[in-house]
Amino acid sequence: MEINDAPKARLAHYLRELDPLTAALHREAAPLLGHAMLDLLEEAGLGPGNIEAIGGEGPLALAISTAILHAAASRGQYLDAFTVEAGAIVPAVGGPVVVVGFDVAQVPGGPSAGPDALGENGPQVGDPQVAGLAVVVGAAKTGRAGEPGEDGVVNLALFEASDLEEEK
Repeated sequence: MEINDAPKARLAHYLRELDPLTAALHREAAPLLGHAMLDLLEEAGLGPGNIEAIGGEGPLALAISTAILHAAASRGQYLDAFTVEAGAIVPAVGGPVVVVGFDVAQVPGGPSAGPDALGENGPQVGDPQVAGLAVVVGAAKTGRAGEPGEDGVVNLALFEASDLEEEK
């Protein structure tokens, strides 16, 4: 797949050159990542007007969430970020959320986790609804953008793994 979007193409370059956490924290790559992921979420109907927060498990998910949070703020939009600790969202979130990760291995339960993506016992704090699972790399798209799967959760991926293979 050819990447025609210039900022997304620049992000792909960084993702080929840097490890995921370094890219998510890089001064040039992080803003590109945040805006590209926010665009992906908005196209699927999961933008700041539709969800309350974005987050996931571990430092990489938190870095991705923070990049998206800052992208939203730069557009005058507001999102909160959260982390998942022992199956609970910290800080507590009450509304719809999107769980993020770098790839499907980084999302608790993978793309089929649906509402259980916040731990095997499901949400425990604030009882948020998982509206989406979004990864930077993976084959997580189900149906057309914005269409939930059977579990009511929209699964999205910014890139497929083949998009990030070394350029020839």
